[in-house]
Amino acid sequence: MVSAAPSAVVGPLRHARGTTCRRSRERRRGPQRTLDRLLSVVLLVFVGVTQEAISHVAAQEPPQDMAARVATLRTQLDDERLTVRIAAERELLALGPEALPFLDPVRSDVPSDTVDRLVRIRTVLEQAQAERLRQPSLVTLRGEFTLTEALERIRNQTGNDFEPLRDDGSKAEFGLEAVGYWQAIGELLTRFPAWQLDPLRGGDKLRLAPVESDAANSIPASISGPFRIEILRVALSKDFARPPLGDLDLVLRVRWEPRLAPLSVLLDLEELEVKAAATRLGSRAGTPRIESIVTGNRGWVDCDLSLDVPPRTAEHLDRLAGALTVTLPTPAVEFRFDKLTESRQVAKRTGSTVVTLERSERQEELDAVLIRVRFDEAAGSLESHRTWIYDSPARLVDAMGNETPFFTYETTLRREDEVGIRYLFPKRDDFGSLVFAYRVPSAILAIPVTYEFGRVPLP
Repeated sequence: MVSAAPSAVVGPLRHARGTTCRRSRERRRGPQRTLDRLLSVVLLVFVGVTQEAISHVAAQEPPQDMAARVATLRTQLDDERLTVRIAAERELLALGPEALPFLDPVRSDVPSDTVDRLVRIRTVLEQAQAERLRQPSLVTLRGEFTLTEALERIRNQTGNDFEPLRDDGSKAEFGLEAVGYWQAIGELLTRFPAWQLDPLRGGDKLRLAPVESDAANSIPASISGPFRIEILRVALSKDFARPPLGDLDLVLRVRWEPRLAPLSVLLDLEELEVKAAATRLGSRAGTPRIESIVTGNRGWVDCDLSLDVPPRTAEHLDRLAGALTVTLPTPAVEFRFDKLTESRQVAKRTGSTVVTLERSERQEELDAVLIRVRFDEAAGSLESHRTWIYDSPARLVDAMGNETPFFTYETTLRREDEVGIRYLFPKRDDFGSLVFAYRVPSAILAIPVTYEFGRVPLP
């Protein structure tokens, strides 16, 4: 098994500071503010800017009344007493990533001390969340179960759902203790050899299908964290008219746990190492990288490799190893803006995402809401050929909770780390009393993954 390299929230975290609020607060607190910052630095060193502390935060168990507890601690961050503010920050960090959905994005007009604290808290918690996304889900399975019973227990432990199936009711004995998700699925298929990973259908659930051949469950696979890389196909071609055009074609399938929803997979051909009969086979792609965009969520992407033809004496590939990068969004955060007819340039941010309500426009038949979305580092996810950002839910919400989705949208800005969008809605008389709600990932992660295969049979 090959382990993935550590992931991180990509890029530094930046935020605007409210100068007016800062100076006003300076006058109120004076030396107390200096002490506040000093103790905050000590607190950060104590609670977790190290990778070990982030991993510890990621492993915390959330309390049952998370929403109420976070709301109380959020209020305490504005307390006049320094000890209360520091204690609240420390406890919010101890709650772990489960606290993130209950920490509203920070308004730009919040006093800067509070902005500093909230951004700092979200930064550590988002890094802990990234650590969880990088790690495989763990499965413990002891006892005798049918195929469906085993899948249900795996789902309950990992959050990875599966498509219902009809098994024959036979049972198998398991003795798995804290193994990775894909390892557990491999053990499952070994005990129920009449089933295989569905080669044609995927999605946000695990799909199994009856085996089509005896070799169905012997597909070469390399597990790396929450990812499973398979060699799906190997083919040799010979061009009699133009012999140099003959090549060795491979199809790598990159699968991920159903709980994840990657945006793209980038195969690094400069890191690719393939050997057969003591001969190194080079790539014929003519490019250093191959990128596969994930459309929808099939549960996998296929990457085609074109390599030099191996020596005639070679019966198998001695080694195939390489690296790829998975671009993965973290769970979405909801940004809400009210007073739409009055608001101008209102910015809200999480640890590394900023959404700005630029303004609203009222036309004859339509109402428009203009926003900008910026990531501290987008990891290339906003390039022109990527459209995932436009699938982010945007809607108007009235006081009763009734929602109106947007009618259409227009792109007003596109940069490496920022996009501008003009959402158009059917015109409503109560537009000024509505809330604009927008959901977008709180960060974009670039997760490095390595893989390695040995003795891959050649045709």
